[in-house]
Amino acid sequence: MNKTVFITPLPAFYKVNLYNEVAKRKDISVWFLGNETIENRSSDFVSTEMNFDHCFINKGSFQNRNKLISCFRLIKKLIAQNINEVIIGGWDTVEFWMVILLLSRNKISLVLESSVLESKTNGIKGYLKKVFLRKVSKVYAPGDNHINLLQDLNYNGDTIKTKGVGIINYTSKSQPLENYQKKFIYIGRLSEVKNLVFLIKVFNKLSDCSLTIIGEGPDKIKLESISEPKINFVGSVENKGLSQYFPQNNFLILPSLSETWGLVVEESFYNGMPIIVSENCGSVDLVKNDFNGYIFNPDSALELETIIKGIDDNIYQKLKGNIAANYIESKDLNQIDSYL
Repeated sequence: MNKTVFITPLPAFYKVNLYNEVAKRKDISVWFLGNETIENRSSDFVSTEMNFDHCFINKGSFQNRNKLISCFRLIKKLIAQNINEVIIGGWDTVEFWMVILLLSRNKISLVLESSVLESKTNGIKGYLKKVFLRKVSKVYAPGDNHINLLQDLNYNGDTIKTKGVGIINYTSKSQPLENYQKKFIYIGRLSEVKNLVFLIKVFNKLSDCSLTIIGEGPDKIKLESISEPKINFVGSVENKGLSQYFPQNNFLILPSLSETWGLVVEESFYNGMPIIVSENCGSVDLVKNDFNGYIFNPDSALELETIIKGIDDNIYQKLKGNIAANYIESKDLNQIDSYL
C-alpha cells in the first residue's frame, strides 16, 4: 500500500463524513484505535457509513483499550506497509507518540484540535509538546487559536488552516423562527467547562427570554436546580434529530470557557440560525460580530446581557439574512481540499 493513512481515536460521525469526501479524490486508509466510546454521547455519534478503506486497531471502547497491545498492533501494520503520509489525530495518546518515534519526520502530519486557550505551552507539558512537534512535518489546524498555539510552541513546519474538524451531517435544512421571539437554544454536554451556570444565571434575570438546553452530562441535576421554569431541559437528542429544534428558536448560544471547536456552530449556520458564541470557542473564526452573530467574553454576564437586550426583530432579520445558504458547504469544500 502506498497511500495516506489517518490514525484517529474513534469513527465520530463528523470525521467519517470528512474521510468519505476526501476518499473520493485521494487514496486513503483510516485506522481507528477503537470503535466505541464510554462517554455519554448521542446514539448516532459513532458512524458506520464508511466508504473508504479502514480498520479497527482495537474492538470495543477507545478508553478501555489495552494500550500496550494497541501499540504492538499499530507497529505491525506500519512496518508491513508502504505509506506516503501518516496523519495522526492528536498528541495525547501513547499510540501517537509511538508513531513519531517509529517513522521519519517527512511522513508524519498532525491534526491539531487543541488551541492556545486551553493548552499549556510552558513547563513539562509545554516541553513535551515541543518535542512532539519536532517530529511532525505538517499540521492541519482548524482555526486561528490553534495556529497561535503552534506559534507559541515555536513550531517551524508547514501549517494548513482547514477551517473545520470534520463535516456535519447534511440533513434536510430547516430555518429558525421567522420573527424574533427571544427564544434561545444551547446544544452540548452539561459539564463545568461549558459555562452553563453562568448562562442560566443570565437567563434567570432576562424575564422575557426563554432558553432550551439540549444535552446530558454530570452537571444536569445541579443546573436544573438553579433554573427558572422558562429554562427547558430536553436531554440527549440524536444528531440527526437536532434540525427539529432550529425552527423553534432564534439564536444558538455557546458560552464555553473552553471549546476546541464547537461543531454545533456549523450545524446552526447550516440551518440559517445566528450565533452568540464565547470568544474561547475555536469555531469563533466562523462568526463575524454583528454580521451573522455575536462574540462575547464568557466571564462577563453584563456583556452577554447587553448583547441579548440589544437584539430586536430588525437586527435578527439582518443577521439571519447575512448567513449564506451555502456558507457551511463552501467552507467544507475548502476543508476537503486541505487534505488533497
